[in-house]
Amino acid sequence: MKIKNSYPEIKKKINKFLLIKEIIVIIFAITFITSLIVNLSTGGKLWSIYVLFAEIIFYFAILNRPLIDNVMIRRVSLLAGIVMAYLYTIDKINNTDWSYIVIDILIFSLLIFQLVLFFVNYDHHKNKIIVMLLTSLASCLFCLLAITGVIHINWAIIVTGSIGLFNIIVLFTFYFKTTILEIKKYFNTK
Repeated sequence: MKIKNSYPEIKKKINKFLLIKEIIVIIFAITFITSLIVNLSTGGKLWSIYVLFAEIIFYFAILNRPLIDNVMIRRVSLLAGIVMAYLYTIDKINNTDWSYIVIDILIFSLLIFQLVLFFVNYDHHKNKIIVMLLTSLASCLFCLLAITGVIHINWAIIVTGSIGLFNIIVLFTFYFKTTILEIKKYFNTK
């Protein structure tokens, strides 16, 4: 016995944004491979890394739309982290020593931005504690590396580490239950 399907046939819709995103990613890959080949054939500094980081920044700033935690504080923090890695890479390729102070100022600004956004509307932003906690831990680690002598120490690193430590103390002093709950949810522990 043959069963007749009386339901209308479902046609797959083409999402124009995803199609454009795939085309742009393919263009980025071709651009990076081309610039890497030109860079390796001409010699010199590895400037093709600049192209790769610029493409990554564009992807995460414009094209990336995660389904989970697609909130402003997380997107700004991720983008700031990529920009800091880009600045550090430029600094190391050119053998200069300016990136530490610029990265410190960016981390400081990011911490202040997260703290203000968190306290302006706490009830709406309490699930963003993890982003603020991870940024604060990163700034404290950066300061600890400077204190131990792994990287150069300056006033900006000390201020950044102090703000990060202040954020951690505030989170665990005034919002202990919420912070622990958000950590458990983030790491999915029971």
